[in-house]
Amino acid sequence: MLHTDGYILYSNTIFIGKNDAPQRLFVYPNPFTSNLTIRLARLSTGPLTFSIYDAAGKLVKRYVGQPGSSSYPIDTKGIVSRGIYMLKVNVDGQVLTTRVMKE
Repeated sequence: MLHTDGYILYSNTIFIGKNDAPQRLFVYPNPFTSNLTIRLARLSTGPLTFSIYDAAGKLVKRYVGQPGSSSYPIDTKGIVSRGIYMLKVNVDGQVLTTRVMKE
């Protein structure tokens, strides 16, 4: 809150969770150069599998993550070619997909 005399007052930050919210996938940076960070809307209850496929459908990179985190850094240094890739995340019996671009 900003008062008329220039005094600024901040409120406390609180966490609001919704356990029945659908699982969502957030990927950044996109386009990427050497690393990706994958963030999930909800914590997973089991192991996760992150798979990156090229335009021909060939598996380029696979990473297995442990449950209990909402953010997973992925080292993509093995992906040398620039282009568009498909990222598939297997989490809690669901498969979430999105496109990512390598610069």
